Amino acid sequence: ALPLGYRLKHVGPGISGDCLWCPGEQQTREHFITGCEISKEIWGKGLSHLSSEEERTPPTTLEEIYQEPPTENPNGWYAKMWLSMNVVYELWCNYTAGRWGKDLSDKNIM
Repeated sequence: ALPLGYRLKHVGPGISGDCLWCPGEQQTREHFITGCEISKEIWGKGLSHLSSEEERTPPTTLEEIYQEPPTENPNGWYAKMWLSMNVVYELWCNYTAGRWGKDLSDKNIM
């Protein structure tokens, strides 16, 4: 269980549960990974390293990230899965830095 806003609001009295970067938006797992403006920016930068336009489209749901490998060209799927895990890790690093006190005004990420 990720300690995101929707969970932390039940732990600390000063935590609203909102996304750090999207005021008024509840920070759920889905919002954190695919819906937040910062996550979309990080996805765009990460996926820009892939070759086809279709592969460079950021996911809009968690299901798009964790789908079964295709029978044709599974190597491309593995590359995208590896990159997806790195993007989620980068999201987590940015989130924890912001949640626990780092200034996130500089959006030079990845």
